Amino acid sequence: MPFAKDDVQILPGGIRLDRRAGEVHRNGLKIALPGQLLRLLILLAEHPAEVVTRKEIRKNLWSDRFANRDDSINSAIRRLRLYLEDPGESTCLIETLPGHGYRLVFSTDSADEASGSNENGHQPIKPRLAVFPFDNLSRNPAEECLADSLTDAIITELAKIPALHVKPRCMVMRYKQFRQGLASAGRKLRVDAILQGSLVRFDGRLRITAQLLSVTKEEHLWAESYNSNIGDILALEMEVAEKIATQIARRFSPP
Repeated sequence: MPFAKDDVQILPGGIRLDRRAGEVHRNGLKIALPGQLLRLLILLAEHPAEVVTRKEIRKNLWSDRFANRDDSINSAIRRLRLYLEDPGESTCLIETLPGHGYRLVFSTDSADEASGSNENGHQPIKPRLAVFPFDNLSRNPAEECLADSLTDAIITELAKIPALHVKPRCMVMRYKQFRQGLASAGRKLRVDAILQGSLVRFDGRLRITAQLLSVTKEEHLWAESYNSNIGDILALEMEVAEKIATQIARRFSPP
């Protein structure tokens, strides 16, 4: 079985499948696949670059008494692609053979791509990060410009880090009033982690907090707060943005 060692298999797109542990990771972050989708992925991975027929999927995943097996297979494939961020196009991870079955697509450089090797000139898969607009906890409309400016400064600094793929400002500002769960927002943005934060001004001082959260695990990866006297606002923005970028760069640096 290509790209497999014992029960661990490296799939295209930086996906690591551990069949014994029943876990799937991308760039060190766990993808919380539901049990049935995990079994479907394992079934496809057991036959890399080979067609797994719909009949075989029915036999392995559903009882013969289940009434809507065809619709269930279609739904399961769609959901699996969503979790794996597979567009289902010509460069997809899971190829559809209409009316027949599905095939897990492998290329000869998949292992190098997933492991970060550039032996054949391929670059490692970059962790994907989105910076949410920082909240203005001062509740003073005059501070909204400062919160947006700080968000922009942080995005700019993070975008300078070669090891990261950072979503541009135009894609995250729509979430300025976002109140849903982080996992939902992360899936919509197709990122591995989200940076969110806030600022509040009090008694001539400014307090800025920042939190880095995993989209798949829904837990904190890093957090910090910064306190400073109000002075040169632009210089303060740049100082905080650089400190945050430095910490996040360390967090995503290869071991």
